[in-house]
Amino acid sequence: MTKKMTKKVTEKVKKILQIMAENGYISSEELEMLLKSRMQVRRYINNLFSNGLIDSFDTGLKPSLAYVLTKKGANVLASRHQLRVTHLFRPCDFGPTEFYHNLAVAKAWIIIARHPHYLDFETPRVILAKTRDIPKLKPDAEI
Repeated sequence: MTKKMTKKVTEKVKKILQIMAENGYISSEELEMLLKSRMQVRRYINNLFSNGLIDSFDTGLKPSLAYVLTKKGANVLASRHQLRVTHLFRPCDFGPTEFYHNLAVAKAWIIIARHPHYLDFETPRVILAKTRDIPKLKPDAEI
């Protein structure tokens, strides 16, 4: 991605990248909740892929494809001081037992963010990045 293209990152793109970074991964269902139409989802996914900001992996579940942030995508967030996790999710870290829970957390975030009094939502990955000294902490989220 060129510097010129980096400056054109919209609020929706930043939100998509942020959800991917902080939740680890999302599916097209969560993207559709954000973008409101499947056609927009396809357009955004194609654009993010072509710019190298996201990647995908096969979950072996339904939905069978999940989208994950790349280092390049993380750099876009970091350059805007919006990267709140210390480690990016890698497909080799994927655990099928946590899949539906992680997607439910992403959906909750999207729904709560629509409220007019919404301030912030911290996923387990963000909370754990802030509280590394408490390894037994396993939160669902913090609002």
